Amino acid sequence: MDDLEKYLSERIEKDKEFKKIWEAENIKRDLIKMIIEMRIKEGLTQKGLAERLETSQSSIARLESGKGNPTLNFLVKLGNVFNKKFELRYL
Repeated sequence: MDDLEKYLSERIEKDKEFKKIWEAENIKRDLIKMIIEMRIKEGLTQKGLAERLETSQSSIARLESGKGNPTLNFLVKLGNVFNKKFELRYL
């Protein structure tokens, strides 16, 4: 475990508010990673994906950089573009 991982582990354990924020952002990071992976697997550029979603390339760039917050409707539409079923659940 490197210094950053050790620091994060200790901070998450000791600071409940930090843990809450960290976990919420982790969900967002996982979503962004999944979207980028699907886009690349399909051989699409940001512009190509934007065209399929009838949105702008800058919207896709914002989303992939973590600056955008997709709506549920957007996520369902995204799933349709990639022929995937959108599923939301609590574990």
